[in-house]
Amino acid sequence: MPINHTAIDAPATVAAWHDKSSWYVLSTKDLVLEPHAQEFFAGLIKAKVTKVDGSHASLASHAAEVAAVIEAAAGAK
Repeated sequence: MPINHTAIDAPATVAAWHDKSSWYVLSTKDLVLEPHAQEFFAGLIKAKVTKVDGSHASLASHAAEVAAVIEAAAGAK
């Protein structure tokens, strides 16, 4: 069934990170979102943190490392 506006209009009642594990790829050389801020946010959600020595574009420049984190998250229970 196609998605419609109700899927994004409905307010969330509970954030998933309250009950589910979270992962975070922290880019240590990010000039857009300061690494200390990233650490703070990851800590708030008790995320499993993986640090990569990259910029805000770490998704592209560290694709293998990011993919490994996604695969670990997808296989977690």
